[in-house]
Amino acid sequence: MRIACLLWIVASPALLAAQPLPEIRAKQFIAALADDGARSFIDKETLRLSERLEIHYTGIKEKAFVAHRLPAEIKACLQNKNSAYTIRLSPLGENITELNLDVPGQNYRQKFLFKDSLFISPLLYHTARWHTRESTHFKFFISDTATFHKDAETELENFLGEMMNRLKFTDDDRKKIAAEKILYILCKDEAEVLRLTGFPTRGVADLSLDAVVTSHACHTHELSHLLINFKLRQLPLYTHPFLQEGFAVAFGGRAGFVPAAIKDVGYFLEKSGTANHANFLRTDRFYEEDASITYPLAGLYTEFLFGTLGLETYLKFYLAHSATRREDLQSIAQNELPDSLAWKKILRNYTPHHGVKFGYMQAGKVIGQNRRGKISESGEGYAVELKDTLLISTSETAGGYRSNKFEEMFRGKTYHGETYLIIANASEVRVYDLHTDLLVADYLKAFALPPKSVPKDQDRYRFTIRKDVLPSPLKILRVE
Repeated sequence: MRIACLLWIVASPALLAAQPLPEIRAKQFIAALADDGARSFIDKETLRLSERLEIHYTGIKEKAFVAHRLPAEIKACLQNKNSAYTIRLSPLGENITELNLDVPGQNYRQKFLFKDSLFISPLLYHTARWHTRESTHFKFFISDTATFHKDAETELENFLGEMMNRLKFTDDDRKKIAAEKILYILCKDEAEVLRLTGFPTRGVADLSLDAVVTSHACHTHELSHLLINFKLRQLPLYTHPFLQEGFAVAFGGRAGFVPAAIKDVGYFLEKSGTANHANFLRTDRFYEEDASITYPLAGLYTEFLFGTLGLETYLKFYLAHSATRREDLQSIAQNELPDSLAWKKILRNYTPHHGVKFGYMQAGKVIGQNRRGKISESGEGYAVELKDTLLISTSETAGGYRSNKFEEMFRGKTYHGETYLIIANASEVRVYDLHTDLLVADYLKAFALPPKSVPKDQDRYRFTIRKDVLPSPLKILRVE
């Protein structure tokens, strides 16, 4: 005997009369979603944004549901008349309803938001009252405007320009991005990223709306993911993580670190024998190892691979190692890769820590000094002498901006708009751009071959910072 589908709608009786999402429509939505036919349930703006850049993922009928897609076993369960599941409706006010789907037998839960009985992206719901602004290629949604400096916008635009050239975007490609914009959603912290995306991370590329959701003002790693997808336009949802993360690291670094800083770690790991990129050509091994090992190695090797294969061949290789299901991703075979001698040559010629140099400094005009240190012109670099820390201001005031990196490093102190922070001790040199909160140059004795201490003369550490690692020339107003 057939048993009717066991379905419970749970809601307070007092609230049902004012329920923006009727019970019957909730049932219809779940049934349609299980059959991949829920397009008519999508909010107009959510649908428009999901389709604006014309990126399509194989096997995904409605990109708006990428983050809410149902696994095959859950679809089968929902389609099975003998299966039991629960729908819980919770009004959130202003015609917003939260729909929670629970399939107890599969230990599966999923949450959906509805506005006026239509599915709405959580990104649109949570950022509805955030500050917005637009640049040439971005639309920014900013939770706390004090955490976003104009220089971060400039850096993102510059990076995008470089990547459009690197990926050989056509004129039509460039016009489309300028017209439709990449969404950049800047959260105040990682807790807010979690609330918007469901992921406990510093940032993520949201594929449903082609958006960067991040707690970092200049998160070019996640932006890189979106840009290669835009270049390909039609691709499977999953790519071998060695290639996917390697591409984003090679050209976008990681949250808070420029690419060179991460690839230097990869060089040390490979050259010292601590780890080898070949160990992570299998997806399971890549996922099993910590990202602090796999990402630097993948980034360093991807830069070599991209340069050796060229754009078109690299993109074909990238697609060849993509799949509609993660479990279908194949290992990368050694015979698919360039000759190992070419890779060994890259390692021999690699110059780590290129942003910070030791040795003789022909110091010229002094452009800033105080009792803790001094900075002078030195050819293609800036000669630095300091006891431990220098804060450099190149603008008059903070203008309301607040640097998260400054607050992290100097808890309890007041930020006055300083542009750069330089830190030195016997084991390291770090140079931060406080307007973007990026580590733009560093030297770490622990990752140096051979390991050398930072040179010191009397009570001052001495080194040179290359000018080309700084976003703009130093015109120092104040050194602290």
